[in-house]
Amino acid sequence: MTRITEIPKKLLPLAFGFLVVGTASAQPGSGIRAGDQTVLSPSFTLSYNHNDNVNLRRRAISEGGEDLGRNDSDSFLNTQFALGLTHWGDFAQYNARAWFGQRRYDKNTRLDRDTYGASTGLFWAASDASTTARIDLSLQRAVDRTENEQNIIGDTVEIEELENVSERVERDELRANFVLTQALTPRIRGNAGYNIADIRYNEDRFSDRTSHLFSGELSYRYSDKTSPFVRAQLGLDDDDGFDGYARKPAYLLGVRYRPTDKLSLSASVGYESYTRTPLVLSPNIDEQKVERLPGDKLKNSGLKFLASLQYAATPKTRISLNGRSGYNSVASPGSSSREELSFSAALNHQTTRQINQRISVAWREDDYLTPIPARGEEYDELKETIWYQYRIDYQTVRPWLSLFGNLSYEDGSSQIPGDSYTETQITLGLTARY
Repeated sequence: MTRITEIPKKLLPLAFGFLVVGTASAQPGSGIRAGDQTVLSPSFTLSYNHNDNVNLRRRAISEGGEDLGRNDSDSFLNTQFALGLTHWGDFAQYNARAWFGQRRYDKNTRLDRDTYGASTGLFWAASDASTTARIDLSLQRAVDRTENEQNIIGDTVEIEELENVSERVERDELRANFVLTQALTPRIRGNAGYNIADIRYNEDRFSDRTSHLFSGELSYRYSDKTSPFVRAQLGLDDDDGFDGYARKPAYLLGVRYRPTDKLSLSASVGYESYTRTPLVLSPNIDEQKVERLPGDKLKNSGLKFLASLQYAATPKTRISLNGRSGYNSVASPGSSSREELSFSAALNHQTTRQINQRISVAWREDDYLTPIPARGEEYDELKETIWYQYRIDYQTVRPWLSLFGNLSYEDGSSQIPGDSYTETQITLGLTARY
């Protein structure tokens, strides 16, 4: 993979400044029209953040991982320049975005980081809507959650993702997603999808990995309200660390049901197997060379489900509930294969024309499949994480300026001494857009 660090970082702010200079006739807040069907959208976001447990970041980037029992609080400033582009065609829409951001801590300056990247997406539909295609691609240097989340075909399960330790580390990411839908008959529709995520970590103790996901689905419109479907998917993970190579086939049966204009439900259940070939130390290693070879295959299998509910209680209030289960792996030091169970809920409310509020809660249980080496011992890890967030957005009377704030709390319980934690973060910020 071409490393993102090879991208000249100066290009993003220079491009941003160049476009802003030539926009004296544009209306602030509505973007810059570059023709009848193209809009450029420069923006700048500034936020002040206070976190009562920056030890989570320090543990992630420290060699060997520190056992930090005492929470250490700190404040940091986030800035981001971004340039978006949207183009509408007769049957297609194209989007692109580039950004450059900086994070600067008050006390823990070794946690300072730059983030930057670019993303693009294309959606196309045939004139009769019998065929649609969507392509998304992003390339970025990330810290914490990624800028662009990718979704494979089927249900939009809006699980609020909880950060793993490896997602607090500076890393390069390449993500791409392709989805093709085709009407096979007036009642039968087929989907095919492919997703790739290639991740390269800045810290050597985390395992670089490449994941592929192939999906196919057939759905049948039984009635205007009900559509049963069958789905098959194959996940392939190539991990440079202990997990080695993993294969995840899954099969699901489900139904999408829309009893009213306000309520829609989707649920599917099936079977997933998880076969991995962990890497072990070669018996022929010496002091100058450390070599890992494929070991014996390990296999687990079990229930997999996806479920979502979307309810528009009023024109201004929306409720969403989501859940899922299955096998996954992350790039943490040591064993990272696990069985996940996740649930989330969110309430969105437009209080006034200018104020939007959101309350979110998410819970995840990680049942690790092999013991994790830590603190000189091995632990049969079962981790529980719960996360709450309240967010408010305020669009000022000036269309080019909006304000936002959020309060989040996360609680992670672990079987490993010193790995349980709590974290609270408060954020206040503004976004200015042309």
